[in-house]
Amino acid sequence: STLNDLMVALGSDLKTFFSEDEPEQVVFTSDDFFEKEVDGTLHLQTNGRLLSITTSDSSLSVRVIGSDGVIEKSSSIYLSSPKIALCYEKDETVNMFVNLEKSFVEVRYSDFYGFLSSDETVGKTIDEILPFNGGFAGIYLENGEKFLFTADKNAVVSFEKQLPPAGFTKLLKNGENLMLVSSQNGKTTLSLFCTHLDEVITRTYDSETTLVPYFDESGRIALFDGEHVTLYSYDAVSIEKIEKYPASAACVKVFESGVVAFSANKKDGAFNKNYGKSDVFITVLKKNTTK
Repeated sequence: STLNDLMVALGSDLKTFFSEDEPEQVVFTSDDFFEKEVDGTLHLQTNGRLLSITTSDSSLSVRVIGSDGVIEKSSSIYLSSPKIALCYEKDETVNMFVNLEKSFVEVRYSDFYGFLSSDETVGKTIDEILPFNGGFAGIYLENGEKFLFTADKNAVVSFEKQLPPAGFTKLLKNGENLMLVSSQNGKTTLSLFCTHLDEVITRTYDSETTLVPYFDESGRIALFDGEHVTLYSYDAVSIEKIEKYPASAACVKVFESGVVAFSANKKDGAFNKNYGKSDVFITVLKKNTTK
């Protein structure tokens, strides 16, 4: 991903920073930042400082990285088996929701105060969480069950709703509404909820989603079931299938402009002139125009 004037490439064996102006020139490598760590994320603050936020079996660490790749400051807080659920910036601090083994905590970090953490919420772990309407929305797990919830800016739960069993769930924002994608037993369900978690509309389809590569708040969603990309359009009263394309997991991407790129190794339908082992196809969602 691109972070201002830095191009960041992260992989299991190589973690290197490249200059965007000279993409072939390695500026510095970051193996030392991630050594002995098991999980982590990079966060670019609005003031331009790059933070390496990582976890080990017993701690969460923040390293402030200068433009020359030198670690300017390093701080850690003891936590047992932490996993970062959400990292975001608020009031010049970096805030995190962090899962522990059977609980979660909120952690705040600033250069001035260091680390501050909230009381531990025991018995619940966060499956998903995202900023929503000035507060948060997400899915938490409790006793093996999943619950959809909304919360205020202090993370106090406003509304919650138990969800039916599902092997796959993904929560997405749609303006002041929420779109929930869930899959179970070969079927995928799209459900639109209002801020009070009342179900506005739901549709179930005969395919099981393995990931959601793209979601457009203007009314498009793309789902991938391991063999096909399926595009849908929706509004507050309907969800309609646009098109379905055979695809392979190697390349599934839908851009904000509506351009869809993916690879396909099947030769049926519109793809019967597939010339390679796995060709890349690009489609564009056309808008209806009336003269």
